[in-house]
Amino acid sequence: MVKIFAENMTGLPLLKNVAALSKFLQGQQTSFDRVLQKVNVISIGNGKCSVELKVGDDHVDQKGNLHIGLSSTLVDCISGFALMSQIPNVHVTTDINMNNIKCPKIGDEIVIDGHVNRIVDNLAFLEVKIMNKATGELLIQGTHTKYVL
Repeated sequence: MVKIFAENMTGLPLLKNVAALSKFLQGQQTSFDRVLQKVNVISIGNGKCSVELKVGDDHVDQKGNLHIGLSSTLVDCISGFALMSQIPNVHVTTDINMNNIKCPKIGDEIVIDGHVNRIVDNLAFLEVKIMNKATGELLIQGTHTKYVL
């Protein structure tokens, strides 16, 4: 398995860089993370993660819209990667929410931006925006709360 983490002084993993995360995502063959194989990592670091994706046949529901399960996965994973770029601690989801404003369709290029809003005690409050790459139009907005161990 590709090492995507750098050891820090606590001995816990801290997400390292764009190339390492990209290599990790491309290498997923058997786990659920394989749904992220076509994601292109733009940037990661300091509590932020930005990726892009061209919506393909394997990303949509029967109506040709981005599948809500993939939308949820993008909110979950991209916000989690943003958190992992800021702190090395293990974390678990306590709440995840999405507002679907407009559904991306096959062929749309989307940008997924995740960031850490704040960390209070053991709770990390994260946000993700999924936007149309060409127009910047907000398509899906997600919030994610994680308990940090």
